[in-house]
Amino acid sequence: MSLVGRSLISLNNWSLNEVQDLFSQSRQFKQNPEQSLFNSAGKLVSLAFFEPSTRTKLSFQTALGRLGVLSSDLGPLSDSSMVKGESFSETLKTIEAMQPDLTILRVNATAGEYDTIKDCSMPIINAGCGATGHPTQALTDVYTMSERLSVEGLKVLFVGDVNHSRVVKSNIELLKKFSGISFGFCGPEAFLPPANEYKNSTLFSSLEEALSWCNICMGLRVQKERHSKEEFSTAQYQKNYRLTAEKIEKHLSKDAFIMHPGPHVPEMDFDPLIFNDPRCLVRNQVSNGVYIRMALIASILGLQEGV
Repeated sequence: MSLVGRSLISLNNWSLNEVQDLFSQSRQFKQNPEQSLFNSAGKLVSLAFFEPSTRTKLSFQTALGRLGVLSSDLGPLSDSSMVKGESFSETLKTIEAMQPDLTILRVNATAGEYDTIKDCSMPIINAGCGATGHPTQALTDVYTMSERLSVEGLKVLFVGDVNHSRVVKSNIELLKKFSGISFGFCGPEAFLPPANEYKNSTLFSSLEEALSWCNICMGLRVQKERHSKEEFSTAQYQKNYRLTAEKIEKHLSKDAFIMHPGPHVPEMDFDPLIFNDPRCLVRNQVSNGVYIRMALIASILGLQEGV
């Protein structure tokens, strides 16, 4: 099925064939950057980022630049009329009235606002919507996994703030399309889903045991902004669940890989020395995010078809 004119709000309605086609296009961009020189004249993409972002926003901006697509940037929330009391719904309708060919949106949306996004007539890419999903990060993560391992049958471990992670939600949506996937979740009890929430999943209280189990270890940032102070002890979290080079070296299989969607907090969740480990794919994730987003934008705008 063609992606021309379609939104990407979640990955639930994507087929495995569509995912694999997007991965194939991303691979071609990565191998041959000159292929990005499509006829993109007249195409305009609107960027509306109402939550902070480094990797995702720069990745989309880089992708648009390499595709030669014009963009307009609404800027941070503080630059929008929402700080004057305008509703999110009205802001979105204002963007829509300017008739961009595509809008890339990041927002901490309520349930009602999420429905507004889904009902919008212009194509929208969800660039991170509250705690509900981050589909382009999931596409980036799984594509990165696929460069090193067969995705079928992987044991994927998420370490840290699972319950508040939109990255985890979208990764699970995507990985469930592949056969034989097992999920592991490791962290304080308050951070983890109920034991029966996901099929083929295991809850780990021991990080050492979890690392020995997995093929892919995905570290997560503790999202303090979504927690009350009473929910966890920072000192205990650092002691028990911070990913360190020593723990990775001792317990992670030589054939396994470690990832993190970013941003990571060195003293809290991810030892910078891990970047020296050849199994660390965090920088690969950042690079691949550009190619995934190039392929997605080109597909939605119909650049391959010369639309």
